[in-house]
Amino acid sequence: MTLGTAPEYRKLGLATMLVKQCIQDMVLPHPGCGALYLHVITTNPAAIAFYEQDSLRFHRVKEIPNYYTIDDEFHNCYLYAKYFHGTYNYHPCQSSSYKDRAVCPFATRQRGGGHALYTPITISPYHFQLI
Repeated sequence: MTLGTAPEYRKLGLATMLVKQCIQDMVLPHPGCGALYLHVITTNPAAIAFYEQDSLRFHRVKEIPNYYTIDDEFHNCYLYAKYFHGTYNYHPCQSSSYKDRAVCPFATRQRGGGHALYTPITISPYHFQLI
C-alpha cells in the first residue's frame, strides 16, 4: 500500500484516519496479528514525522540500505513497526522463508500451529468515506 495525500488536503488528518481505520478493521480484530510493518524512504522527513507522531507511534526498527531504486539510483529506507497483542521486536524479513520484499511493507504476522504466516494488507478505497 502506498499512502500519500494531495498537498491541498494535507494537515487535515486524512492519512492518520486512514492508518487508524486500517488498524481498527484489519489488525485489532485478529489476535494472531502481531505487528504492522512499513517502509519510508530516509529522504522524506514529512513521512518520517507522520509515522513517528504520538497519535500513531510506529517504532523505527532499522535502516535498510538500497531498498528503493528511483531513477536508477539506490535509496535507503527506514523499517517501521507497530506491535499489537503483546508482541514486540519481530521482523518478518528476518525469516529464512521470506523471499519477496513486496510482502513486507505492510504485513501481518498470524500465529497458528507453530508457523507464522505473513499476509500483505490490502485496502480497498471503498472502505473509507470522506466526510
